[in-house]
Amino acid sequence: MKIGKREQIVILVVVVAAIIMVAHLFVFSPRALTFAEVEKQFQEDVAKVQGASVPRSEEALRLAAVETTNYQDQVSSLVVTLNLDVDPKYTSIQDAEFQSQLDDTVALIRELVQLSSSLKTTRLTFLEDQRVPYGPYRVQMGWNIPKELPTVGVEGGLSDTIGKIRGKASEMASQGPQDRIQNYYQYNQLMKQIGLDPAETEVWFVMYGQTPIYFSDDTLATALRTPSGQNRMQLLPTANDFIRLLTPNIPGQTQTQVNAFQLQAAAASLAKSGVLVAQLKKLWLTELILEKTKDTINVDKAQLRKDLGVNFPKDESVLAVNKQLRALIDLAKMADKNGIAEISQVNLLKPATFGKAVERVPGQTPTPKPTAAASVGMPMGGAMFGDPGMMDPGMGMGDPAMMGGAMGMGMPMQAQATPVVDKIGSGTGVEIYFRGTHASTVQYLFDVTNQPRTYSLDDLYITPQPDGQLNTSTTVELVYILQSLLK
Repeated sequence: MKIGKREQIVILVVVVAAIIMVAHLFVFSPRALTFAEVEKQFQEDVAKVQGASVPRSEEALRLAAVETTNYQDQVSSLVVTLNLDVDPKYTSIQDAEFQSQLDDTVALIRELVQLSSSLKTTRLTFLEDQRVPYGPYRVQMGWNIPKELPTVGVEGGLSDTIGKIRGKASEMASQGPQDRIQNYYQYNQLMKQIGLDPAETEVWFVMYGQTPIYFSDDTLATALRTPSGQNRMQLLPTANDFIRLLTPNIPGQTQTQVNAFQLQAAAASLAKSGVLVAQLKKLWLTELILEKTKDTINVDKAQLRKDLGVNFPKDESVLAVNKQLRALIDLAKMADKNGIAEISQVNLLKPATFGKAVERVPGQTPTPKPTAAASVGMPMGGAMFGDPGMMDPGMGMGDPAMMGGAMGMGMPMQAQATPVVDKIGSGTGVEIYFRGTHASTVQYLFDVTNQPRTYSLDDLYITPQPDGQLNTSTTVELVYILQSLLK
């Protein structure tokens, strides 16, 4: 029997369908069922994981918490050891927190003053009154910080004098420049009686007739910048200018001719040791007055500080000076431990910020803009860490016997090209002059640089003396704040 094409096609379709059915039943169907089961189980497991918390071990969590606490304690301890800890109150400008910052400053000054009496070997003569001959003048090389309040030899004693000072301060607050200048003369005389000689503690003065009038009132200084009327008051911007006039043979400096009496007054200024040293003395004397008059004068501490001219900037300045004082206490203790005979002069240098390093590719990195010159008499700060002159003390004339030809310290520097960087911290420095034997000097410098601090040495000068001692000056640089550690 002959099968036609139509029949052949039908038979072929039936055979193919049978083959597909057999393959589905014996091959694909079991695998499809297995895949479906596996997919279903996977989806169920995912749902369980997403809907349930991860099983935890209470013991593992406890051990992890203990380990984390240990790490935190180690970091905190290291920060304190490096003297990089910053109390949250230093990030506030509220008056209560600011007064608390100044209380910390008082405590550090007290520790330093007490240390000067307890050290066995090292004399801290930089704290004393050290007016020394310098040409025709007498220059104040010390801080002149007293251990006790001077005796007030006037009728009515200390309480009466403080009352008069407060009255004058209140009166001048609402006066114009002319009347304020006249009252400053009387105010200055009263301040002398409690141990605050305006020639040392103030940064401005004018000649009123033949009488120098000292003050630190910025608003009055601004009002008197231009001589007016018949008074012909001459305002010299800061005491730094007078120190410059006393410094001979500095290339590029012009010797302005002014009255010798003005020069002598400015030469005694504490500003040569740092722009805030005079403020430290005022703050310390205010504390001694509060302690001595606590039973006779009912006065707010903050108000008395203001009346006596205590005027710290409400920025990082107090933190910086407190870190400097803490470092100075460290340096004094190490000096005594190593047999240093004397620390004769100390300059507190200006702070400076530092930032992330910027990789400079020749021909590709844009040339940075120059920063402002590090000028004498500037507020603390304003330079970049590492720039020449960046920690200018503002007045650092230096010991004539030790500095030799390097007496230009404190002069305005040329503008420095500094990359614009993100601030990551700030540093400052303490310039010290000390005397000791060869062995004690070497060991002392070694100890300073190997302390668990951020100390590093710069500008080291060593001068042998006929008696075998070494006169040494150096700048101890330190980091006092890291932005990443601020809370």
